[in-house]
Amino acid sequence: MKTSKLLLIKPARFGFNAQTASSNSFQNKSEENNLNIQQKAVEEFKSVVSKAKKIGLNIIFFEDTQTPVKPDAIFPNNWVSFHHDFTIIYPMQAQNRRLEKRLELISKINQNKMIDLSYFEEKNEFLEGTGSMVFDHKNKLIYACISPRTHLNPLKAVAELLNYNFLLINAETKPGSAIYHTNVLMCIAQNYVVVCLEAIPSNNDKKRLIQSFKKTNKTIIEITLDQMHQFAGNMLEVFVNGLSVLIMSSTAYNSLKPNQIKELEVFSKIETFNIPTIEYYGGGSIRCMLAEIN
Repeated sequence: MKTSKLLLIKPARFGFNAQTASSNSFQNKSEENNLNIQQKAVEEFKSVVSKAKKIGLNIIFFEDTQTPVKPDAIFPNNWVSFHHDFTIIYPMQAQNRRLEKRLELISKINQNKMIDLSYFEEKNEFLEGTGSMVFDHKNKLIYACISPRTHLNPLKAVAELLNYNFLLINAETKPGSAIYHTNVLMCIAQNYVVVCLEAIPSNNDKKRLIQSFKKTNKTIIEITLDQMHQFAGNMLEVFVNGLSVLIMSSTAYNSLKPNQIKELEVFSKIETFNIPTIEYYGGGSIRCMLAEIN
């Protein structure tokens, strides 16, 4: 899927989300006035939209509502994904994140059939969209890390819907602490993968991943655990006029070594976005803000 059209949600009540903090070690508690955090997040959001349009991306954005309070509404990729024939709505772990699902917005974007997997929430089984899953559409593969937000049964349901295979692994931010979303561990691009193999404790899982990447002809660009914590795995490849562009945050870019940047630039033009407030309090980076639209 060569994406150039993206959905973003402008935040109305952005901030630290206590309901998601236990499973997201990337979040940080508020150290300043909530209104200040919201204002900074809005300015960062506006700069993302402005730059994205400037580089040639087709941006659709909607505004979050003031009530109910949804501190993570800026991350729509977790509750929706768009495909050629249908749109998938996902089961979310946190109660206040379930409130982000605004199905009326989807009908404004396309008229595709909507498949709502929210019923898995009643079973305490979750799958948070392209946070939980990293798609390799070219090879019809899904990569996913087991976590409190990523469970096998809804993953099987999505794989069946798409007629994709999936590869399920364990990955940790530190021993005994699962990575909350797969898209902080890795980014799958058309010809390469950015991945933190250091975060995968099982040698068998590492072997299976590497074999899969080699089988699908992906150049492996490895990042360290420290770089992962600076969101260097949370990137997204998009296409502008048919050319590959790799979107990442300034935090991620600044963590990379010159040789890693050089490797990436063989395949893609790099575009960076400065979103420190969103990263610090939200625990997600630029990829988390973007829902690709077919």
